[in-house]
Amino acid sequence: MQRLQSKELAPNFLTLSLYSMLNQISQSKQFRDRLAIVSFFQTELENRNRTLSDEVIETKANLSFQVFENIVHQLGLDFSIFATKENLINYRLVEKRNHIAHGEYVEESLEDIYSLVDVVINMMNTFKNQIQNAAIEKDYKSEKYR
Repeated sequence: MQRLQSKELAPNFLTLSLYSMLNQISQSKQFRDRLAIVSFFQTELENRNRTLSDEVIETKANLSFQVFENIVHQLGLDFSIFATKENLINYRLVEKRNHIAHGEYVEESLEDIYSLVDVVINMMNTFKNQIQNAAIEKDYKSEKYR
């Protein structure tokens, strides 16, 4: 993110850059930890933002619809395109994958498999295109700084 000032970041990316601090604060009962976030907004918005940690976008080992939705929102992308895919992801894909991974027999026709592959590839392409377009449009920046 080109080492932007924190105030230049879109809200979703500012939240991601503060992820560990917000996590610590939410688990703490100490006033000094909560004070840290207020101090940040008073004094550090002008500073260059911190590098994002690898842990801020978490897939939780198995992707589910809820995990995917969270990732899309973290990246500031349009989720409405994927909103109707919950059953497809959770039941046609994840649940069947889990049955197979645990050694259970799952019967599927080739037609159903090809159909599922087509839908998943289309979703992946849509997701990739949204990411690329967001980068080109500099959606990681706050609207004020685009």
